[in-house]
Amino acid sequence: MFSSNCLSTTRPQMITPGRQHQNSHGITAMNQSLKRAIRWAAGQAPRSDQLKRKNTRIMVDKFAEDPALAAYGDFIWGVIKNTQHTSHTDARSHITLHIKTQAMVDAQKARAVHIYTKDDNNEEYDGFKIFDERPDKGTDGTPGETI
Repeated sequence: MFSSNCLSTTRPQMITPGRQHQNSHGITAMNQSLKRAIRWAAGQAPRSDQLKRKNTRIMVDKFAEDPALAAYGDFIWGVIKNTQHTSHTDARSHITLHIKTQAMVDAQKARAVHIYTKDDNNEEYDGFKIFDERPDKGTDGTPGETI
C-alpha cells in the first residue's frame, strides 16, 4: 500500500530505467494493474496521428513496467493528460500521466508523472519524474478510451 513517506522531499524525483528501487515492503513487481487501467483523458486520444498514438502507448506501457515505479505504491488508475509536450514546470519534453492508488482514489488525490523518451520520435523510454500527491483538480481529465 502507498506510504506517504515514500519521498523525503517535496521536489519531484527523476528515475531512470534499469535501476531497481524498493520501498519498505520490498515491492519490485511490475505495476500490471496500472498497465491495464491507463486511459486517455476523455477527448484527448490522437485521432489522425496513429504513430503518435502508438508511440504514446508504448512509452506508457514501458513506464508501467518500470520496476522503479513499484517503490511508490500499487497504482490502479491512470489518465494520460498530455502527449509529448513541455510545461512551465518542466522544459524537457514529456508525456503527462496522472496516477492513483486505491487509497488515493478514495481520498480524491493523484500524483502527476512526467514520462521521458530518449528521442524526438518517442520511441525509446528514458525514465520518469514523479510528483507529490495532491488533491484532484477539475483539469486533470476524466478517463476516456483505453490506450
